[in-house]
Amino acid sequence: MQPKTFFLIFFTCFFIITWTFSPGLKAQTSQTSSVKAEEPESSFQKADEFFLKKDLKAAASEIRKGAGFLKRK
Repeated sequence: MQPKTFFLIFFTCFFIITWTFSPGLKAQTSQTSSVKAEEPESSFQKADEFFLKKDLKAAASEIRKGAGFLKRK
């Protein structure tokens, strides 16, 4: 195996493991929002939480809600 290939594989595995077990991701999902439900920030914050929980359909739905609110203004 060439050194460049080995380095690339090692770096990719390290990045995936670090991202998977990162305590920062878990801390972000437990934050509560003080934003009103009608504001687009609330929808985007919920989308972020759903994305971190790997619930992609719910995240997409929240993004669409926020985008719809911004289009109305």
